[in-house]
Amino acid sequence: MSLCLTIENQTTFHVWARQHCDSDALCIYTAGMPSPAWRAMYLRLLSELPVSTPVLHWGDVDEGGFRIASVLSRCVAESGHALRPWRMRPSDVPESLRRAAPTRTVERMVKYAHEAGWTDLAQELAGTKFVAEQEG
Repeated sequence: MSLCLTIENQTTFHVWARQHCDSDALCIYTAGMPSPAWRAMYLRLLSELPVSTPVLHWGDVDEGGFRIASVLSRCVAESGHALRPWRMRPSDVPESLRRAAPTRTVERMVKYAHEAGWTDLAQELAGTKFVAEQEG
C-alpha cells in the first residue's frame, strides 16, 4: 500500500475513489467526525501498516475539518504513525470556495491544527480569514 488517506466529505471521497481506483492507495471515508467504533477500526488498521506508510487526512478548511484532524491525529499517533494534511493548506483552496470567517473561528482552526501536530499549517491558518468546504 502506497498510502492511507482519510476523507471527511462523501462527494470528495467518491470522486477521489473513482479517480484512483487502480492505485494501491487505501482511501477511507470518515463521514464527518468518526465515531468511537470507526476510530477503533482505524487504529487496528494503522497498527498493521509499516510506519513508513504515509497517513494523510483531507478535510474541510474550517473549524470542523481541523477538529476532526485533531481527533484522527491521536489515533494515528497511537499507532506509531504521523498524520499529515492533504490539500488542507490555505493555498490549496481556490478563491471561489473561500468564505469569510470570524477571527474566533480562525483561532479555533489554528488550535486544532496545533493539536494535530501541524504547526506550520497552524501558522499559515493564523494569517487567513476564510473557511472552505470541499463540496463548496
